[in-house]
Amino acid sequence: MLFNLCIWLFSVTPFFLHAQQYNFDYINIKNGLVNNTVRSIYQDKKGIMYFGTNSGVSIYYGNAFKNLDVVNGKKIGIINQIVGNLQDSIYVISSTIPFFYELKSQTLKKHPAKAPVYIYSMLYDENKFLVCADDGLRIFENGMFNKVNLLTRDTVKFISKIISCNENLWLIGRLGGSMELVNKKSLQTTAISTRLTVTQFYKDAQNNIWIATKDKGVLYISASDIANNTLQLSAVPKPLEFLSNSEISDITSDRGGNIYIATVGKGLIKMLPNKEIEIINTRNGLSSLHVRTAFVDREGNLWVGTNMGIDKLSVNKVNIYNDRFGLQSNISYDAGLYKNRYLVTPNNLGFSIIDDKSKSITNFPLPIENESYPFKTMVADDDIFMLNKNSVSIVNKSFSTNNPYSAVIKFPSRINALIADRRKNILVAGIEGIWQLIGNKPTIIINEPDVRSIMIDDNNVLWIGKYDYGIVCYQLQYDGKMIAATKLAKWSTGYTQDHSRVLLKGKNNTVWYGSRFSGLYHLQLLDSIKLLKHFDAQTGLSSDFVQSLCLLQNGKLLVGTADGMDMIDEPNRYIVSTAVHKKFNFSSKINQILFSDDDKLWMATDDGILNLNTNQLEDVKKEKLTLLITSVKINGIEKSKVNNDENRFRYNENNIGFWFASPTYINEKNMLYAWMLEGSGNDTWSEPMHTNTASFNDVKSGKYIFFLKMIDAANGNIMSTSQYNFEICKPFWKQYWFVALFIFLIGFI
Repeated sequence: MLFNLCIWLFSVTPFFLHAQQYNFDYINIKNGLVNNTVRSIYQDKKGIMYFGTNSGVSIYYGNAFKNLDVVNGKKIGIINQIVGNLQDSIYVISSTIPFFYELKSQTLKKHPAKAPVYIYSMLYDENKFLVCADDGLRIFENGMFNKVNLLTRDTVKFISKIISCNENLWLIGRLGGSMELVNKKSLQTTAISTRLTVTQFYKDAQNNIWIATKDKGVLYISASDIANNTLQLSAVPKPLEFLSNSEISDITSDRGGNIYIATVGKGLIKMLPNKEIEIINTRNGLSSLHVRTAFVDREGNLWVGTNMGIDKLSVNKVNIYNDRFGLQSNISYDAGLYKNRYLVTPNNLGFSIIDDKSKSITNFPLPIENESYPFKTMVADDDIFMLNKNSVSIVNKSFSTNNPYSAVIKFPSRINALIADRRKNILVAGIEGIWQLIGNKPTIIINEPDVRSIMIDDNNVLWIGKYDYGIVCYQLQYDGKMIAATKLAKWSTGYTQDHSRVLLKGKNNTVWYGSRFSGLYHLQLLDSIKLLKHFDAQTGLSSDFVQSLCLLQNGKLLVGTADGMDMIDEPNRYIVSTAVHKKFNFSSKINQILFSDDDKLWMATDDGILNLNTNQLEDVKKEKLTLLITSVKINGIEKSKVNNDENRFRYNENNIGFWFASPTYINEKNMLYAWMLEGSGNDTWSEPMHTNTASFNDVKSGKYIFFLKMIDAANGNIMSTSQYNFEICKPFWKQYWFVALFIFLIGFI
C-alpha cells in the first residue's frame, strides 16, 4: 500500500524529513536584477537590500531596483562581497581591478585609499574592518589599509576568511593553507589545523563555529574547544555527513534556530534544532541547485542567492501543495483532518491525502461506481466520507490506491452536504431534504426541499441553509436509531435567490451563516432567529460570496470568500483585518478552512492546499514601516544627496521627479503610495497606486512640500509617511535686489 509505505519510509529515516513545499518569490533579471548569479547579500540599517552579482550591485527597495554596474565608464565585474557597519559605511569588494569600492547615497565609487592587490573578504569587528588579502591581514580604518604583522606558523600568506571567536581570538582561514586561532593582542597563533580551503565561517547562537569548505563539506568547532585555545574539529551532526565531499558556499541561521547550509550542486540544506534535515531543492521550490549565499534579514525573511537569481521566502509565506508538488489536481473542493495528521481533500480527479508529518502526498481515483467527482468530505470518528452529487463513498481504511472505497451509497437525487450528530449518526442534505444513514441505507427524516448546508448546535438544533430562502431550524430528538425532528423557526436574508453556502457553530450559542450573494450573518436562536451582525463587501469583506468559515481557539473567525480570506473578532463582532490573504501574497477562492491541534491552518482552494501557522495571523507589523524617498531628479539629473537641507533650485530647474520605496519585504506587493505637492495650488492627494514615482513639470517659483504616504492595500491603513521640502527660486530679474537696482538706475539716468 503506497500510503502505508510512505509512513514506513518516514519511520526508518529519522534524520531526513520529506521537505515541505516552499512558496518562494523569485527575483531575477526579469524583475530588474542586474545579473542572475548572486554571490553576496547585505541589508543596511534602513532595511534596504544589496545584492552582489556577477556583473555589479543591485539595490532593492522592495518594489524597485537600482543597478550599479559601471564606475567611471568601466564595468565592475564580479562582486565577491558587500559589507558594512552600523553607521552604514558600505563597501563593495570586486574580483577585478580596482577591487575596493565605497557605496554611498546609493552611488558606487572607487575608494581613494590604496588597497591591497587582491581582497578576498572583510569583517567588521570591534569598530574596525578586518581585511583578508593576498598579502595577509590588514585593518581598514580612517580610510587607510594598515598591515597587521601576524606571528603565525603557516607560511601561506593568502587569507580568505576571518571570524571573531571571542574577545581574545580570531579564527583565520588561509587559501590552500590551514586554519589558525590567533590571539588579538599578541597576534600569535595559539592553535593550527590541517590544510583546507575555507569558503565561509559562521558562529551560531551557542558560539560554536561552523566552517564551510571548498571540498570537505561542513566542519565544526565547539565553543568549549575555542575557549580552551584548541582547534579540535568535532564531528558534525550525523545527518550532515552526506555533505562530506561537497562544496559549501555559505552558512546562516534564522530566529527559530534552524541552520541553512548553501551548497553548490545540492541546493539548500536546512537543519532543524532537533538535528533533523530538510533538503530544499528544485523539487520543492528552489530555482536552482547552485546556491552561492543565504541571508536572513531583520524581519526573518530568508534570501537565497543562486545562479538563477534570488529566491525569497517571506516569514508570512504560506506552504503550498499543488500539482507541481504531487497533488493530482489544484482544485481542492474541501478538506478534513484524519487523526490530526492526514489532510484529506477531494478534487475533480478523486481525492488526495497529505501526510503533514512526512510531507508526502498520495492520490486516489474516483469511485468506480460513480461518474461524478467528490466535492465534500467528512471525518467522523474513524471513518472518512466522500460526498458526490448522488452518492456517499466511505474510504477504505487500508488506503489502498487500487480499491480506495469500502462502500458507495447511492441516493435518488442530488445531495449537497453531510454531518455527524452527537450520537455519530450520519445526516445527508440534498434537494429532497435531510437523509439519515442507517446501516449504509439512506432514509428521509425531514422533507425540506433545496437544502444546501447543515449544522448542529450545542442544543441539538439542526440548522438548515437553503438555496433560495435562508435558514430553517429543527429540534432533533431520538426514537431508537431513528431521528425525529420538530420545526422551530425560519429566517430569511431578504435577498431573492440568495443561496446558502456554509453554516458554523459560534460561541455563546450563536451561529455564523455565509451566503452566496449577500455576505456573512451572525445569528442567534431565542424565541426566533435574531440577526446580531451583518458583514458584506460594503462593510469590509473581500467579497459577498462567503464560501467557508473557521473559528479559531482565540475567538477570531476566518472567512473564506471567492476572492481570499478575511478575519473577524467574534466577541467584539467587528472586522479585525480585511483581505488577510494579501498579507501572505495569495489570492484564491477559499473552499474550506480548518486548523489542527498543533495550530496549523489548512485552506482548500482553487489553486491547491495552503498551509500556515495560526500565529502568522497576528499583525505583521505593529511599528511604522520605513518609507524612503530614494532619488530626486532635477531636469532629469539625479541629485547626489536626498535630504531636506539646501534644496533650493534655480528658476529653470523646475522639472522635478521623485522615486520612493519601502523595504518591507514581507508585504511589498501589498503597499500603495499616494502623494500631494503642497504649494502647487492643488492640495488633493493622488489616488493610491503601486507606482513608485511622481513627477511635476514647469513648477513655478515658490516653496513646496512633497508629502508622501504608504498605504496597506489589505486594510487601507497608513503604514508610514515622508516629506521633501524644496524651493524653486525666482529668476534674477524678478528678485527684489534686481528690481531695486533697476529702479535706482532708472532714477539715476
